[in-house]
Amino acid sequence: MTHGPRRATVTEVAQLAGVSRMTVYRRYESLDRIIFELLTAELAQVLSQLTVDPEQGTARERTTKAVTTVIRETATHPVLAQILRIDPEALTPLMVSRFGHTQQAAVAALTPLIAAGMSTTGGDGSIPDGNPEVVAQSIIISVQSWVFASPAIDDLPNSESVWNQLPGLVAGMLTQCSEGHHV
Repeated sequence: MTHGPRRATVTEVAQLAGVSRMTVYRRYESLDRIIFELLTAELAQVLSQLTVDPEQGTARERTTKAVTTVIRETATHPVLAQILRIDPEALTPLMVSRFGHTQQAAVAALTPLIAAGMSTTGGDGSIPDGNPEVVAQSIIISVQSWVFASPAIDDLPNSESVWNQLPGLVAGMLTQCSEGHHV
């Protein structure tokens, strides 16, 4: 991570890990796979530390807080922040070519929070009825751009004011009609 994923080599990774190059290749077919696995493990840890108090606010409020907390923690995660600083292009495939393990884990964590707000799933009615998984996927697709844009946001003179817009954006997404209906 010192000089970025694109400038690192498998030989360097093997030396730092104290194993042979072939051992690394047997476990991971490429340096990109190592980076993706590292990010998946690190960001899964961020998700695993998420706690939601079911007694605090409506399901929409709890979901909004959970999403914004995870986005801020992800954006400031040391591994991701370092890659974004020195080699952001290495992360482009995570946004544009697949819905990876980390996004799927985020959807899995978010779906029950959203369902808890939908009256058709026995929730409190604070989120319009629809498919909670589709709503979760839509939110993840939308807010992941905040993670990838975090260095640019943080360079703004009013960065904290910009970050403070995120909860309203998420809450707004959770108040929209779903299943293709337009407000």
